Amino acid sequence: MDPDTTEPTEHITEHKQLATFERYDEFKRHLDVWLHCDLSSTTDLTEAEKLAWVRLEGICNEYQEQSFLLDPWLNELLVPPVELLRRHVTKVVNEKHQNFLTWRLFYLNLIIYQIIKTRGYKTIVPFFPHEVSDLDVALTFIEQYQDSDLKIANSWAIPYIMLLWLSLICRLPFDLASFDEIGSTSSTTVQRIESLGRLHLNKAGIDRDSAALLLSKLYTRSDTQVLFKPFLEWCDPILTATSEVFQALGCLQTISEVLKSAGKDQIGPYLPLILDLVHKAIANSALAANTTIRKQCIKITGRVGLTFLPATSRIQTTARHLQGTTASNEGFAQTGDDSEDVPDEIEGVVDEMLIALRDRVRYDTTIRWSAAKYMARIASRVPSEFADQLLDAVMEVYTVHYVQGEELNPITEPSWHGATLACAEFARQGLINKLKVATALEWVLKALSYDVRKGSHSIGSNVRDAACYFLWSLPRTQDPEVIRPYAERLAQSLMTAALFDREVHIRRAASAAFQENVGRMGLFPHGIDLLKWADFHGVGVRRSAFLVAAPEVAKHLVYRDTLINHLAQTTLKHWDKSMREIGSEALGNICQPDLDQVAPGVIGQLKQSLAFVDDHEIHGAVLGLREMSEAFRRAAQNEDSSEARWQVGIFELIDNLREPTLKSYRNDILLEASCLLISSSISQIALVHRPDLDVKSVPRWRFILDLGLKHRNEVVQRTAAQTVGVLSNLRSSDKDTKRYVYPYFQLVLKTLLDGLEDYSVDERGDVGSWVRISSLQGLSSSVELILRSDIRNPNDWLPQELYLGIWAGMLKQGAERLDNVRAEVGKGVVQLLEASTLKANGNVSGSRWIPCGYDLLRQLFMVETGSGEGWNQPAWLFPRIVQVLQVPEYRSNILKGLVLSIGSRNEGTHRPAATALTEYLIERDTAFPNERIIDAVFKELLDLAKANSASNTVVLPILSTFDALIEGSVVAEPTESEERANV
Repeated sequence: MDPDTTEPTEHITEHKQLATFERYDEFKRHLDVWLHCDLSSTTDLTEAEKLAWVRLEGICNEYQEQSFLLDPWLNELLVPPVELLRRHVTKVVNEKHQNFLTWRLFYLNLIIYQIIKTRGYKTIVPFFPHEVSDLDVALTFIEQYQDSDLKIANSWAIPYIMLLWLSLICRLPFDLASFDEIGSTSSTTVQRIESLGRLHLNKAGIDRDSAALLLSKLYTRSDTQVLFKPFLEWCDPILTATSEVFQALGCLQTISEVLKSAGKDQIGPYLPLILDLVHKAIANSALAANTTIRKQCIKITGRVGLTFLPATSRIQTTARHLQGTTASNEGFAQTGDDSEDVPDEIEGVVDEMLIALRDRVRYDTTIRWSAAKYMARIASRVPSEFADQLLDAVMEVYTVHYVQGEELNPITEPSWHGATLACAEFARQGLINKLKVATALEWVLKALSYDVRKGSHSIGSNVRDAACYFLWSLPRTQDPEVIRPYAERLAQSLMTAALFDREVHIRRAASAAFQENVGRMGLFPHGIDLLKWADFHGVGVRRSAFLVAAPEVAKHLVYRDTLINHLAQTTLKHWDKSMREIGSEALGNICQPDLDQVAPGVIGQLKQSLAFVDDHEIHGAVLGLREMSEAFRRAAQNEDSSEARWQVGIFELIDNLREPTLKSYRNDILLEASCLLISSSISQIALVHRPDLDVKSVPRWRFILDLGLKHRNEVVQRTAAQTVGVLSNLRSSDKDTKRYVYPYFQLVLKTLLDGLEDYSVDERGDVGSWVRISSLQGLSSSVELILRSDIRNPNDWLPQELYLGIWAGMLKQGAERLDNVRAEVGKGVVQLLEASTLKANGNVSGSRWIPCGYDLLRQLFMVETGSGEGWNQPAWLFPRIVQVLQVPEYRSNILKGLVLSIGSRNEGTHRPAATALTEYLIERDTAFPNERIIDAVFKELLDLAKANSASNTVVLPILSTFDALIEGSVVAEPTESEERANV
């Protein structure tokens, strides 16, 4: 037997909207495999049976969200497996099989469970057989299952299905005592059923749910309802003193199911006892810590309250009937008879519901929603005046921990969520009086923008979601004339949430509420047109909502100002960096078509934000100013245009950035944004008209660039460098400027060449390697630019001595120990060799650009691979680069690099470098003895040691190199006569 075949199916498909049960034939084909199997067989499952189970599970999962599509085929899908189970159970009971638990029986029950999970037990259970004769068969089988010692691991599906079946049979109107044998001393049928149900109440699985359902059907029968009070007495110690959560939960589930299906005449005498049990469960700290326990307590309390009240005496009406609007309708649903008194017990129930709505310690979302639903249901059964009082009590929950005019505190989140959910349930059931609509809308619109910072994130998405639920429910029950005064504000608020909320489910919920209002009310301005852009799919992707839909919506002026104000005052101050970035882009796109009209107000708001203390708000303001500057740049016709002057004004706002803020801890994103603002707003006219040109202090924009270039964050460094590159667009072509270009360009190259000598080390390691890599990139790109350009005075730009020094410096880095540095050298060498080749071809003066050892370099590094690959592999590189020692111009620098590699503690670098140098010197000295390569290398090493005698970082690697050369027999041992001569 294979217990692992219950793994999740691999047949997973992407979620899509389905129109019908398209896979019915496939499902039936796989189901037939199981319908023709022998449930009594104890052999292992066949491959066909395993595959059929996996496919059946996958099909059920695919239709989980559209399970109603299965309804036309439920009879064909469910009756055959249930009948097969019935036949097998009957056979087992009649023939008294001992070994009746098999894997095939378990999987048949599992298939039935999958269908139940997809469609729900309320829809599926009626398809079970429910004849009187089935009672004894099902009951005996489940008892045999309980008594069997051969249970299959995780065989929960068997008792779950059997208990569901029994719960259906128990509904049949026959006397259960008729199954008892006359004069028998054994347990009666009722006792057997009750004992079986109680046994499964302490289970952790879903068989506890079916046991609670079974007991509820048993206790609501007219001939067995007297058993309910003993059951409540049995529950008392479990809920009072025990810490058995599952058993307590089973007791509460049973009570809840009884309240759901029993009439007041059946359970009326037990209601005080039930409420007492609920209070005891809540007082038990071991149970009260469990969310599901608390949810069941709220459900029971709410159902007790409904039981105290009469059923709704009139059909719930909405503001508009199918025949049209009724004049007598007051804009809310009709509630209970106004002449009836409300029982005193309702006050206690309502208090419990209100506590559940706002309690931030003991209750969470599921609890608050249950309380909200029962508040609305109670309101639907009480007189209209009392229903209004309930709504007022719900809206008072908003005021808990909230002071008008002050910022919302995170502590208000639970109460606002609960109150908004309750208002939504009132609206859905048409319980909001038209006189209360204005107050309710005032609170809910505040809830729609509830987003409170808490630590490094924010809370409130559940509050905003509940607000969308309210605004979706409202048009379903209210008259359009009641909503008309608030329609424009509602439309603006919903559209803002649909476009700019951070959470995708909120954007979609707001879009659905907007669509519901457009369809039912027809009051929203340009509603049909906006739905083309702000529908479910249009707002599903954040970039689409912000950058595609929002500019289209903003074309309608009634929405534009609201969207712009929200972006400037909310999105650009959001705690999430990505929201600020995309919000600034959206702001620029929305303002672009009408900059002259909207830009002054926007820039004024952003200028005020620069004075804030919060780095997030300052960062958002800088991003917004940058996008506004880009918008002006796109619109500017010339330097004298109004758009160009606005750019100058934005550039001057950089001075509002305070120095302490720019230097603050973790200021990387602010510096990056400030550099972007400089690059987008700086211009010649902005620099010429600076008011501080005569001031000797460094301008703020220069200060920001200096900070960015020195910053530890590579992204900030790169952005600052790119901003410096933008300054080249402000170049001048006069003769005086040209005269200073050459020495400054050479100074840049010399600075980069000096960067190759940066070997700084700190707690992060060889941080100097970052400088060396950047210097290598700068040198190779700068020299390549010279080589590929047609210049008439090359010596003024790049003297021959400096050109040779660049090659020597790069090759030195190519012989060093770090793989990533060598890889960068390889790219640069290939770039410069290719560029110098192109420069020399057909150009008489181009020969000066041919580096020393050109042919050798090409042979070593471009014949086998022309892309610079292999430099990061020591075994490939060192045997090649040591051959460049034959070029005197590079020898000293390459030896410096090889010494560091040989002195490295990394065996992967030390050994290949030492071996390559040793072998090359022996081979070269043998082939060209007159060259005296060994003497030249030793002289260079000795000179290097003398020049750095006080530096262990140089001397020790040189000694390691001498040791490697001596061990490699590069130097022959002295003879006796030579030793005596030396003495």
